[in-house]
Amino acid sequence: MMNAITANKIIGLLITLIVILFVIYISKYQRLINEGSELADTHCIEINPLIIKRKQAYIYAINVAKLNTNLYMEEIDKYLKISKEYVKAEKKWLDKENSFLNRWDVKLLIDKRIREAGVWQYKSYLADYLGSDAIVKAFDTKDEKEQKRLLDVIAQRGKDMNEADMEYVKMWENRPTDFDIRNYLIRIPSPKCPQENYDIPDVGKALGM
Repeated sequence: MMNAITANKIIGLLITLIVILFVIYISKYQRLINEGSELADTHCIEINPLIIKRKQAYIYAINVAKLNTNLYMEEIDKYLKISKEYVKAEKKWLDKENSFLNRWDVKLLIDKRIREAGVWQYKSYLADYLGSDAIVKAFDTKDEKEQKRLLDVIAQRGKDMNEADMEYVKMWENRPTDFDIRNYLIRIPSPKCPQENYDIPDVGKALGM
């Protein structure tokens, strides 16, 4: 009789411990999801407006160039000034995002699909940053060999960005339908970013390309 009571107590304690550990895990998981959402909001609120201004400035400069006016270099200077602001701000954000994605708790606890989607988005932003940085440097240097090298970098970063964007979209289009209890126990925070910050100009379409 005593052995049965002892066994029941042990089983009860084990069940209680498992429940406590699961609650701690879900709480930690929710905090990580919140941190990731805050970083995404920061990019959208602080960096996206610079991306929009940079692309608008580029489109305007190219359209001015088509008119064969001497205002082209003046507009290019404006574009480069905005680009330098963007490069500086994006670098700070990328460092924070990279640190987050490489944390042990993110790698261990966050769902693999969500983490991989975050990595592909990071790679897209990184390629855009590196390409923009190369554009600024290409205009700043008078060395023809260096300009050629930087033009190759710009072209490659454009390809890298397109590949990362496609992989990111695929991650969400091909998401598994398997039951995951975590989806019912955590809350995905609503974006704090205003809708207009998502309206990034398509340079190719704007220039009829």
